[in-house]
Amino acid sequence: MQFLLKAKKKDSKFSKISHWVPLLLRVFLLLSLIFLLARPLFEQGANWLSFSEYKPSTLVCIIDRSTSMRRMSANSSLSLQETARKQILSTLMRQRRKKIILFDTLGTEPFMINESMAQNPALLDEVLQPTDTAANLPQSIKRVMEWLTRESVQKASILVYSDMQKSSWDLPSNSSTLQNITEYLEKKDTQWELKIFPIKLSTFLNRSISIEKITYNEDFIRPQLLIESSSESPEGLTLEIQTDQNTRILDLNLSGSNNLFSPQIALSKNSKPKWVRLAIPTDSCEADNDAFLTTTMKDPKKILFCIEDKKIEKILLAAAQVEPNLILSTISPKAINDKSLSQEKFLILQGTNKGINSSYFLAFLKNGGTIISFPGKQSINSNNNVRNWLAMETRKKGNFFQVNQWNKEIGILANTSKGQPLPFSFFQARKRAIPTVGKALAFYDDGKPFVTKNKTGQGVHYYFSTLPITPWSNLEDGFLLVPIIQRIYQSSVAQNQTFFGVCGNAQYSELPAANAVTGEQDDSPFTNAGIYQVDKGFSAYNRPQRENDMEFVTKGEIMDFLSLAEFGWRGQTSTMDIGKDEEIWKALLLVAVGLLLAESFFSLPPKLNSIR
Repeated sequence: MQFLLKAKKKDSKFSKISHWVPLLLRVFLLLSLIFLLARPLFEQGANWLSFSEYKPSTLVCIIDRSTSMRRMSANSSLSLQETARKQILSTLMRQRRKKIILFDTLGTEPFMINESMAQNPALLDEVLQPTDTAANLPQSIKRVMEWLTRESVQKASILVYSDMQKSSWDLPSNSSTLQNITEYLEKKDTQWELKIFPIKLSTFLNRSISIEKITYNEDFIRPQLLIESSSESPEGLTLEIQTDQNTRILDLNLSGSNNLFSPQIALSKNSKPKWVRLAIPTDSCEADNDAFLTTTMKDPKKILFCIEDKKIEKILLAAAQVEPNLILSTISPKAINDKSLSQEKFLILQGTNKGINSSYFLAFLKNGGTIISFPGKQSINSNNNVRNWLAMETRKKGNFFQVNQWNKEIGILANTSKGQPLPFSFFQARKRAIPTVGKALAFYDDGKPFVTKNKTGQGVHYYFSTLPITPWSNLEDGFLLVPIIQRIYQSSVAQNQTFFGVCGNAQYSELPAANAVTGEQDDSPFTNAGIYQVDKGFSAYNRPQRENDMEFVTKGEIMDFLSLAEFGWRGQTSTMDIGKDEEIWKALLLVAVGLLLAESFFSLPPKLNSIR
């Protein structure tokens, strides 16, 4: 009995020690299983364990659909856009939420892609066809953030897939947009994150062709072509000139990366071609190997002047020569009527105060015309409701009216693409007549408007408060007058190209019955370059020339404009990181299995352990 008691006591001491290890292993195993089932989340800026209600991060992808994304990607037979789509689908398959909100750079409505699209990429191909348009990535990112705000999305990951073409980011022009993006991210702290995935371009030889300008007369049309090459080495190639009547081949010699050629196309009266396609041989990117034009001047660039004072007319004619080949014509105030305005789109008036509200001016504006009006030289009676300016005001000698407030972000008075404001600080006015109609675009130091804008029908009427002659102001120097007239002209006359338009312009998305002549049957002038037949006439549309740009932005350049300490970049972050929460719990499952095996080993009888 004494032996049994001692043996039991000895065994009890041994049990307390030898059973500690399997007991601890069982405890850790149970904790691992509990964590695995509870799935606590790792949230940046929070405790590493969070058992709060699971709120998944909304995953939003932005895909660049500009022409440059049709080039071939590095180490792949796929285009840059196809590579981006493949990465997005790969990201989707790693998500346990199984859905992604997809935006593109065309400005179309966002749509959701799900697991079925990942399993059948052809469905996505129907939605994301290649385009011949340009892109504005900062505007696209801002649009996504505005959408997230409207939808009250608390957590979001924004992934941008692009070739990082410099013209697609245009950082100086988008400085205010990038600042808005910074404000959105700072406001949301760690709830929203921005990640950029540059798609690398291949080094294969690529050439592009574009039209610089066109010389035209009754006998011939001569386009000046710019052929760019990714190689500096001289080479020979052929230029195919295809018209609706015939095709001919020219042999060209490229001397370097940039080459200008001006082939002549005859326009005989008996056999005048209606359209022209200019093509170079296909290379690593066929999207930039052709250019299109028509042979008929459709809407010549014209500005009509109706000026009371001859000296002012001379100054305004000089200031309005804002583009090459612009036709400037004059008409006397007495001769202007419905017939004289029937073919016009842009009009500059001065001193025609009595007839400025006449029916033919109103009809001109309602049909989409643009008018810039200057007051008359004589004192204007503010009690006359027909006239649109108050009585003339004059400052004493040595004093001036000065402009100190205007919209520097958007509109005709906005800062330049390099962020430089218009030189209002040098402007001085001695006399002025304040417009009584329209919305003020800039203000004098006493709060009265310098220039106003009044919309009538589809047209716009701008009213200036002073004249470009010395007794009134220093506008005649041109430093302010020329850029303002240029911007009004460019914003008012849609598509100033004479022989072709540019893909991506919103007005082309609704062209009625535009039938593709050179492309696929379902092509659209909004997204696809080519020749189109509208009614009985032909129209040509080209990709934006800036899509030939071969310069790319860096992370550092973007950070300088975003003013952020850090943001996601593929160099330090990849699509694998998007599914990191799922990978963490796979690892935890392996740990649990390991603990179970260890516990089984230590739970075996001592003799069996010693035998092993």
